[in-house]
Amino acid sequence: MTTPAIEMVDGLPIFSAIEPASIKPAIEKAIAACKNEIEEVVASKDYSYQNLVLRLEEVDDRLSKMFSPVSHMNSVVSSDELREAHDACCRDSGKAKRAIVNLF
Repeated sequence: MTTPAIEMVDGLPIFSAIEPASIKPAIEKAIAACKNEIEEVVASKDYSYQNLVLRLEEVDDRLSKMFSPVSHMNSVVSSDELREAHDACCRDSGKAKRAIVNLF
């Protein structure tokens, strides 16, 4: 199975290869990773810069790199399918980001 383009966050986004059908599952997977990382950090009770800030920044950055191209595409080449995927993920990614921010 090949990795969906939306999950390829190293380098520039491959906009033309991002399929609306792959957006919601990929974003949900990234959000689950964020929540899991938050739970692990809190459970570890190690609130050092390395364990807290760097770990959470890494999962937040991955989520941002996945959602930013979707948001951009929604503004530029919007279709009903893309808009639906964007809107479905917009609320959830916002909640994940707020959960990270609320730790501080």
